[in-house]
Amino acid sequence: MRQEQGEIIDAKFGYHRLEDQYLERQKNSRLRTEEGNAGGVDKLKQRRGWLFNMAATTRIDSSSGDELSGLDLYFVDDDGENFKTTVLHRPYFYVLTKKQDDMLGQLLLRKFSGLLAHVEQVPMKDLQQANHLSPNHSHRMVWKLIFRSVTQLMDVRNQLRDLLKSQDSNSMDGNGGNSNNVHTDIDKILSVHDSRRVSDSWTNMQELREYDVPYVARVCMDNNIRAGSWYTVTLEQTDDASPPHPVLSDADIETKGNPRVLAFDIECSKAPLKFPNADVDEIYMISYMCSDGRGTPQGYLITSRTIVSEDVADFDYTPNS
Repeated sequence: MRQEQGEIIDAKFGYHRLEDQYLERQKNSRLRTEEGNAGGVDKLKQRRGWLFNMAATTRIDSSSGDELSGLDLYFVDDDGENFKTTVLHRPYFYVLTKKQDDMLGQLLLRKFSGLLAHVEQVPMKDLQQANHLSPNHSHRMVWKLIFRSVTQLMDVRNQLRDLLKSQDSNSMDGNGGNSNNVHTDIDKILSVHDSRRVSDSWTNMQELREYDVPYVARVCMDNNIRAGSWYTVTLEQTDDASPPHPVLSDADIETKGNPRVLAFDIECSKAPLKFPNADVDEIYMISYMCSDGRGTPQGYLITSRTIVSEDVADFDYTPNS
């Protein structure tokens, strides 16, 4: 429901998803013919715009019904028209182990079946090692847990964090970190002959890394996306049955965009050396400036006659460069 409401609000202000427009135009064979060999479709398949905002969102996979996390990117093009696109990106975090362990991935996949999309071992530079700046420093192998949505990530993160706290507590109590509830959990997950090895693998987890990276920051870092840059957004499809997905290219951070801007400031009355109090103080002045991105910005001043009784003459304001 939240996603639908967000789409309605965005469409109201002219932010239509490029993928949706492309699919709608693609289905309309009459328009494709009138515009000459699907020229309108090709135009929607690639657009260049200046990225000025982004927000985390969720999409529903049409084939599986799974919730997918994504990032809505908001653009304005050279003509001042707005559009947006959604980059789907799977969130993840890392699990460090006390020693090399090849069984932990299988254990995690079975325990968190339906939540964990994929798990793999990847090298990571351990910044806690004294020689981590050395070119001969060997990377540490860690487990990378990949999810379809942030909700799933947080669910698994909380369970693993509680488990690690429990193990630390048992270790301090002299139980060696192997509590009864851990053994019971393992028995429910796997049915193997070497139960001791499974138990060692489960308690081999040491700590979680990068589990608190905000999703917006994660997507931007992994895909090298920066607000305030021009991008060419190209819609690509792996096959005719799959939905189009955006690919950003030709980044240009030096050329300035021309967005529509509304800036405002509110002044309130207040007692000396105090912050304004909404119960007794009032707004007596509102200044705002608006620009369509092309002409000279226009400024306006609204005053309360109960405090500012005289007229304010027109004046020019030029910010310091």
